[in-house]
Amino acid sequence: MLKTFPKGIANVVVIVTKMIKTINRVCHTRKLKEKGCFNRSKFYFHSVFNPNTKAVALFNGTIHFVAINFGGVSVPLSDIKVALQHTTLSSPILAKYCSQYGPNTINVDQNIISFDAPSNAFSDSQLQSWIDTIARQNNIPHNDALIILSPQGANNADAPISQGVLGYHGMANLAYSFINVLGTGLTLNDKADLYAEALTHEIGEMAVDPAADLSNPEDSDPCSGNCNVNYRNYFDSSGNWLGINAINYAFFTAGIATPAEVNKCPASVSACIYNPNAQPVPPIPNGGNLLKWLIAILGIVGALIVTFLLHVFG
Repeated sequence: MLKTFPKGIANVVVIVTKMIKTINRVCHTRKLKEKGCFNRSKFYFHSVFNPNTKAVALFNGTIHFVAINFGGVSVPLSDIKVALQHTTLSSPILAKYCSQYGPNTINVDQNIISFDAPSNAFSDSQLQSWIDTIARQNNIPHNDALIILSPQGANNADAPISQGVLGYHGMANLAYSFINVLGTGLTLNDKADLYAEALTHEIGEMAVDPAADLSNPEDSDPCSGNCNVNYRNYFDSSGNWLGINAINYAFFTAGIATPAEVNKCPASVSACIYNPNAQPVPPIPNGGNLLKWLIAILGIVGALIVTFLLHVFG
């Protein structure tokens, strides 16, 4: 669950070039997972005792956006279309970042599903029942996922916007991500900071741990929202990474931590902000001892070659 504090505190932000470092965003998805809210997976067979950071089974399916009318309040369809466009552009990039944890596929359905919920006040348990109904009515496979954008005026008791919660990902009969949208008039570059961080954060984590059972790591938390940092990667409209000093960009994604630093809080800048097509090289095992041995061996070989050449031509 990604969280931001109310407006007055939310303005306390330190900007370092295009790396945005905040003290106001916290991800609480782990707490919902530890409460056992997501234990109905019929597709993913993870073990909560799996200690490895490399996933056993990641998300391989299609994301479907749902326009829910929450008892008379809803996110404008035009804004859902912007979020859909953002996800269409960002999902291949997120899949590349998440490939460090195992094979995954994130396809995006270009159709938007409509659904009428009976109330604007609900719990995650009720949301899960609606998600199961949506999946059943639309013949959505268990390996797919739904994206729910919640408007201002709707209140999820397990992710209250009044407490600054931005979203979380979970598992009903299929995976889903719930995003509290912070306003209207969404744009692709989201310079108003209304939705894109939470959307890409939750999709990135859902891709790695679709069963939401903690069998695989929360790969965005160390970079975005959980450890008092908010590192982002910026891209042009063709999906080319623009580095850390991008000014003119088409869209951004929340940072995805490398496996080497996914258990750090926070992860380093270089473990969060990097080209998805040129991922950081994992650290040398045993604190670099292998590298030291290789250098020593090369030094010995070089000395032997020099000695041989001097003997032959000396």
